[in-house]
Amino acid sequence: MTEQFNDRLKEALFARGFNAAELARIIGVSNGYMSNLLSGYIARPHKHLISIAEALRVRPEWLLNDYGDPNIDDNKHLVEVPLYKFVHNESEEMLYKNHNYLR
Repeated sequence: MTEQFNDRLKEALFARGFNAAELARIIGVSNGYMSNLLSGYIARPHKHLISIAEALRVRPEWLLNDYGDPNIDDNKHLVEVPLYKFVHNESEEMLYKNHNYLR
């Protein structure tokens, strides 16, 4: 459990392989603002919280309050499609037609 916002921000930056300047550029803030966040001078970045969380692919509630799992489930919007069965049935039908044609 990481106690302060700036510690969680550093942890997320490290986990994603970003440096402070890269994150500042991505979310459209100055390097000085990012330095203030990382030092703890700005304790709660309400205005930029969502953009920071999205850029680092972490949950805003974790970043701000250390609540819940930090990672966003990147697969939550995926839907399983039975493509194999469709392709398999099409292949069998084509094979049957070609087999009759070759007779």
